[in-house]
This record gives sequence, structure tokens and C-alpha cells, in this order.
Amino acid sequence: MFRSLIYQGEPDDNGNAAGIHWIFGIVSKHETSTRTRWIGSTVAAPITPRGRPMTDTDLCAASAAAYVTTTPGRRITWRDMSALLTEDADGFVLAVEGTNPANIENDLRDADTTPVDDPDLGPMPAGAAAAAAGFFAMLPGIIVDAPWRATGHSLGGQVAAILAARMRLTGRPPRRLVTFDSPKPGTEKLSGVLSDVPGTAYTFDASIVNHWPFFFGQQFRAPVVIGDYTPDWLTAHSITRALAWMRAHEPATA
Repeated sequence: MFRSLIYQGEPDDNGNAAGIHWIFGIVSKHETSTRTRWIGSTVAAPITPRGRPMTDTDLCAASAAAYVTTTPGRRITWRDMSALLTEDADGFVLAVEGTNPANIENDLRDADTTPVDDPDLGPMPAGAAAAAAGFFAMLPGIIVDAPWRATGHSLGGQVAAILAARMRLTGRPPRRLVTFDSPKPGTEKLSGVLSDVPGTAYTFDASIVNHWPFFFGQQFRAPVVIGDYTPDWLTAHSITRALAWMRAHEPATA
């Protein structure tokens, strides 16, 4: 829901070349003499852990990295949507990118919450459902029989949840599904399809995005609220803040 903007920043103190600076939502900014200052910043982090089990923190980092086209990995695209696919010895991670405001079609998809009824999954927001169907047509041929995990922030998480449900119906569910402050992907019927898929729907304190669409639907799992309270829902929705909180608390193994 709403909008995100990302641009390439300066290397960080550790020499990482990809500095991600972005803001999500209806943005506010002010000009300085040298640059435009955007709210929120993070740096691209390695997605694949070394010598330890993958955690939800790693999936949060993957969700953030999906916004950056220079992140190593395979980029899967369907029309206006993009997803980052990475692979290690433990299988694949698919991180679906959230809204890209530079693409009008993507903005319109984000806003299209018209319920479309699916005989197997029930009512779903039309825009996200179409994108999930697009990825569903490609994903099985890419991952073949390998285990995989699904994640995404905001619109990306909404699409990832619907995609995971479609894959579950074919007997190829993700090993874990983790979403970050995403709009509701469907109703209790979709949640029922995903009931035996391990996962967490993280929502951010004070954010309103996870309540969208307001008129129908629910999260695929009872939401787990993370983050330190801020009265500004726009700031609360930041994947940057979520990643910092996750790194400090290190929740479940994926």
C-alpha cells in the first residue's frame, strides 16, 4: 500500500557499496544545498547466513535488499513487479519487492484492492492476486524441487503470501513464509490454506498498512507486533526500523 522510493547512496563505514536510502508512504522531504534528505536509511546486508541457521532477521534483510536492483541474486520480473531470488545450500529465498512509485502500473496495482473471488483461496485484493499469479507461472520451473522461503515488505509481503498459498495447493509450499507490515492478502480461506506453513506476519507498532484493505480480509497468521512505538505511522512502516529491531531481538529460525 502507498509508495516507496529508493536511491543509491554512499558506501557505509564498512565499505559496503550499496547504501539504500528510502522512504515509504506519502513522503515529506526538504531540500538542502547539497542533496534531498529522505526519511530512513539502511545498507544492503548479506542475505545468506554463513555457518548458522537462517532466521527471520535474514528474511527481513532480504525484504529490504529486494528494493535494490544491484543486490546480488537473480531478479524475477512480471510486468510491473520484481522479486529477488537468492540461493544457498539450504535452498532458495524469494523476496518480493514492495511498491515502486516510478512505475504507474505498479502504483495502480497497489491501490487495486477490489476483491476477486478465487474458488480455492477465496476473496483477495485484485492487484496483488494478479501479481502472485504471474510469479506462480514462473516460480516452479525455476526452483524445481528445491526447498524455498518466501518473504516481502508491504505490497511485496502481500504478494508473497498469496503466492505461497498457490504453491501450497500444488504441494510445493515454502519452508517458511514471513511478511513485514503487509496489507491483508485475503480472508480466512487463504489463511486456512496456509495453516500448516510455518511463518509469521510481522506488523509494526503504530503502522496502519497491515490493516489495509480496511473493508475485508485478514493477515495469513495472527500478527506479531514489533518495533518501538512512534506516533508517526509513516515512520513506523519503515523496513529500516524493522530490520534494526529484528537484529536487536533475533526472532525465530527460518
